[in-house]
Amino acid sequence: MKVSYDDLNSRLKYIESGIKNGIRLKTDALILNSEIISIEKEINEKSTNRIALIKMLSELLGTDYNDSYIFQIPEISGSYAISDDFKNRYEIKLFDSERKKIDLIDTFNNLKTKPVVSVFGQTGYANPALNMFQDKFEAYLITGFRLSWRPIDWNVNRDEIKANALRKKIIENQQKIFLKNMRINEIKIKSEIANLSNQISMDKELIKIKNEILESVTSQFNNGVLNSTDFITHTNSLLSAKRTLSLHLIQSAYFDIMLKTLKGEEL
Repeated sequence: MKVSYDDLNSRLKYIESGIKNGIRLKTDALILNSEIISIEKEINEKSTNRIALIKMLSELLGTDYNDSYIFQIPEISGSYAISDDFKNRYEIKLFDSERKKIDLIDTFNNLKTKPVVSVFGQTGYANPALNMFQDKFEAYLITGFRLSWRPIDWNVNRDEIKANALRKKIIENQQKIFLKNMRINEIKIKSEIANLSNQISMDKELIKIKNEILESVTSQFNNGVLNSTDFITHTNSLLSAKRTLSLHLIQSAYFDIMLKTLKGEEL
């Protein structure tokens, strides 16, 4: 827009010179000046909005306001193969963690139903000691094995194992639904990216053609063959095409970031 503004100012000076020499109409200068004022108003409005947006962004990021910030469109990765999984997503890690927790509970429950053998020992010094018929202090040592088994808990553990198996099944179904929704979103986003890629290619081709048209129109305008209204129409047409290209580039970068976020990749 700034380029168009400067170009129109340059054309206005050329027209004003032509008016003084009696070869151009005053109407051409008025039309150009009117368009220049309209562009200047739009530039001032966008500048004010830009400052407000930078201040809001600074507040969100916790940084100091700086009017000299330069914003760039992120590079698009260009890698859009269909994902086999979304292993970097937090939700997938959470599903895995829940399954592991249930497996640990099952392992603990299985151990409770098995007999446990333990060794024990006891020492002492007493009167009487192990021989109850001797009236004297003696040291003694008692050792042995202990067997504990709780078969009565088998049914309880069996029910707990069944309940845990059901919980794992629920987790599996939840993960399948989650992955299906992720893949549906992935298809939508990739479709948008592919569509924007085609539009960007056509935008660039259109800008190239409009540039050539404007060059021809500018020559006609300078020679007095074309009036200001037609010149401004072609100038705005090129400007509109460039705006559309910028918009599509920003949208493409936006969907690229959405795709990376969907996959749980670092930005």
